[in-house]
Amino acid sequence: MVGANITYTTISTGTGDEAGMAATQRLRLLGVFVRETAAAVATLNIEHGTANSSPIMVPFNLAASATSSHWFGFPGLPCPDGIWIERLTGTTQVVLITTVL
Repeated sequence: MVGANITYTTISTGTGDEAGMAATQRLRLLGVFVRETAAAVATLNIEHGTANSSPIMVPFNLAASATSSHWFGFPGLPCPDGIWIERLTGTTQVVLITTVL
């Protein structure tokens, strides 16, 4: 992983679905961190694609005021079709850790 260009993308705090990363050839998801921000339970999916009908890569179920993370390491999960944040319940902030090989 020496010399890899790692990117940290913070997705604004919210309740609605939104694009995490645009489709990019050789895009890899190395890790993801999620924080529940409204003192209520939260459920969301990190998906491979650009719409909420995309395949689920990582599901999250968080208790009130909780944080959770998944680390896949190098070379990461391939997601050339982009990354979509599907928020099902609650308010969350998401940080995506990605690289392009």
